[in-house]
Amino acid sequence: MIKAQKKEKGIARRLFRFLTPQWKVILLATIVSAVASGLEASIPVVVGMVIDILGGKENIMTEILNHLGFREMPSSAVNILPIYILTLIAIVGLLSYTRTYLLSMVGEKTVVVIRERLFRRLIRLSLSYHNRIKKGDFISRVLSDVSTVQDTANSLKDIIHSAVMVIVILIVMFSRYWFLTILTIVTFPILVSIINRLSERMRTAGRNLQVKLGEIGAYLSEILSGIRIVKSFTRETYEDSRFKKINISTFRARMKTVKVEALLRPLMELCSGLGMVLVFWFGCRSVMSGDMTTGMLMEFIGLVMLMYQPIRSLGRVNTMLQRTIAASERIFEVIDEPEEIIEPEIPERLGKIKGRVEFRNVSFAYDNGRKVLHNINIEIEPYESVALVGPSGAGKSTLVNLIPRFYDVSDGSVLVDGIDVRNVSLNELRRQIGIVPQEMILYGMTVKENILYGRLNATMDEVIESAKAANAHEFIMKMPQQYDTQIGEGGVLLSGGERQRLSIARAILSNPCILILDEATSSLDVESEALIKEALSRLIKNRTTFIIAHRLSTVVNVDRIVVMDKGRIVDIGTHNSLLRKGGLYARLCKAQLIS
Repeated sequence: MIKAQKKEKGIARRLFRFLTPQWKVILLATIVSAVASGLEASIPVVVGMVIDILGGKENIMTEILNHLGFREMPSSAVNILPIYILTLIAIVGLLSYTRTYLLSMVGEKTVVVIRERLFRRLIRLSLSYHNRIKKGDFISRVLSDVSTVQDTANSLKDIIHSAVMVIVILIVMFSRYWFLTILTIVTFPILVSIINRLSERMRTAGRNLQVKLGEIGAYLSEILSGIRIVKSFTRETYEDSRFKKINISTFRARMKTVKVEALLRPLMELCSGLGMVLVFWFGCRSVMSGDMTTGMLMEFIGLVMLMYQPIRSLGRVNTMLQRTIAASERIFEVIDEPEEIIEPEIPERLGKIKGRVEFRNVSFAYDNGRKVLHNINIEIEPYESVALVGPSGAGKSTLVNLIPRFYDVSDGSVLVDGIDVRNVSLNELRRQIGIVPQEMILYGMTVKENILYGRLNATMDEVIESAKAANAHEFIMKMPQQYDTQIGEGGVLLSGGERQRLSIARAILSNPCILILDEATSSLDVESEALIKEALSRLIKNRTTFIIAHRLSTVVNVDRIVVMDKGRIVDIGTHNSLLRKGGLYARLCKAQLIS
């Protein structure tokens, strides 16, 4: 319990630090709120005085009215009361607008900063981390968890106003009727105890709910990504049942939070009612004994009722705060995730590289401890084209992923131009490496913007030249807005060959010294493959090139072929020399009818 409370306070302090840059705005809004609360608190006081004047008793209000020239009592007091109240309502309304605008701006700015901080962290975490966490869970943290924080941030205006209102009214009550005020707040410790007990339950229930919402996000992301498979196997009904289970589980998690929220309100009302009963009983006896006037009692009851509303509001906000702490815990889990690919403190200058790559005694294992590369030793000369071939799971993609430091070696080292890649700035290293992946990853932007992703400061002429070199210019010019045509999410409006040619154009524009082609011609028709082969032949010229291929016909003309099996290099040579050896490569060629 104590440990959980310390953790909660730690998270709350971190959230508060996001507010500190805007402390001047918060201070101004607090002052505005205090003035508005003071004006609101004066209404019951004035009403109580008018009631006493109606009863024939004089008070400070009669003195003020007489001083102002109003002699006829109580009619003057009755006539002025509505004017006074309406004027106060107008002033308080203006102050309320100012407070709401200022604190809403603070809340929204805070959420923007948190969301940007979370996204910045997400895209900088290693591939290893991204492989462990479901994409839908990422989306849930950026949207659902941040949205929960946003709800509380938007309630900042209510939190500050309610807190200031309670303080101001208590000051007024203590200054006028201290004993009755003590009777009013005698139930506060009970109320605080109830809120503390329910807070722990709400925080646990809130975290479970956020996890369940993350599971729904992960499920939807997975299903929508593979919707063709769902339809091809007619698994709509099956997926209905899967979603129903997750949805019901989320509903149950939500109802646990509702149960706590529903329990809080009647308990708060009970405590408030107890305080009100004590005040009313003692106040009536004081009026009967002559210690108080009827107006004084009505004034005090008005102040109590005015105070209980913000107290109830603070109670509701507390349940929201518990959900926010649970959501913030998930957000900070990502922000606090330790770096796996660590930048060197004093990076070595790489400069414009020639493209010599060496794997020296390289071994690698993923997080689960499964070793996928074993003592790899090979040197690739500048401008050399090297094909990595072998059965699925041989470690080909893993090996090339070590060059741009998507992962770090477990043992040994990877050197570029004789410098260990771990001693070089990631930006400087990756800027000189181009990748054309098998997945043909494009973004829901225009054709031009997708090509410019390779080099953001390139000119339009350079974009067009890159597209021409990739055999993409011709089909682009036939599109409705040519280079300004939107291609849909993931390039869905393009064919597979067109998407791949845009990927190649992007790589050409980046002008890399080292090029990695990961199954760049797989799953294409004959015509598209021919166009892409022609584009690739231009792309690999004067570049150190790594080609991963299962279709061996695409690599027969490379400088060297590296044959891998079970994480080891089992052979190296040219196409003809490897055929003559009659090893694994020759068997793979025979299986694909390649001579």
